[in-house]
Amino acid sequence: MNRTWVIVIAALTAVLVILLFNQVRLARRLDAVMAGNNLATPAPADNGNVERLQRQVDAMEQRLNDLSRRPEMPMEELPPRLTTRIRPNNGLLIAPQAPMIKPLPRGWSPEQATGPPDTMEAGDRSTAWASRNPDSGEEWLKLDYKREVMVAEVRVRETYNPGAIVKVTAVLPGGDEALIWEGTEAPAQAPVDRSFPNPQPIKARSVKVYLDTTKVPGWNEIDAVELVGTDGTRQWAMQATASSSYADVSYPVLR
Repeated sequence: MNRTWVIVIAALTAVLVILLFNQVRLARRLDAVMAGNNLATPAPADNGNVERLQRQVDAMEQRLNDLSRRPEMPMEELPPRLTTRIRPNNGLLIAPQAPMIKPLPRGWSPEQATGPPDTMEAGDRSTAWASRNPDSGEEWLKLDYKREVMVAEVRVRETYNPGAIVKVTAVLPGGDEALIWEGTEAPAQAPVDRSFPNPQPIKARSVKVYLDTTKVPGWNEIDAVELVGTDGTRQWAMQATASSSYADVSYPVLR
């Protein structure tokens, strides 16, 4: 039996003792009256008091019996408290925000040339950049990187109809371009990783790849472009733009 029930029973027991004591005192008073040859009938009020006290004593005894037979009740275990974390902002409470979901890049868009390669086999794949039209002449792809470095080489991954690259330049902070390589690519089967070494000291964080799409029939697609620094660092492009894109045809923008 826990501590609470012990205290309750002790209190009820004390009340019962007091009632019994009062009953004994009342009985003695009645005996004294009888001994004094007072044969008068006790006042109704006295009889009422005795009966009332007796009923109170009986009720207390019954309550004590009920409590003594009652099994110990375990304390209720409260469920774990659920809370939602919120952040204070100048005294205001802000509800948690849903995570931002980055949209997927459009197929054949310039964004497909950012990041590491994800086109692992040759073919007309939407995971690589392609110009709006095939065999349309000069096209270019510009790529931006996180850090400016002394350029050691530029590596281009061609995944469909390779051989159309004719020039690679570094884009300087003022917008001017410094030539890294110019010429004709050697024949190769896609996918192929082309290396274009830089023969002169150039510091940049952007490069531009030029194609002559009339050189190789069909779409000439590029999956990724890596910038290698003279300090050995290697970076994949973070942003890309192009002269045109087949995404403008397959994913038209509503105006």
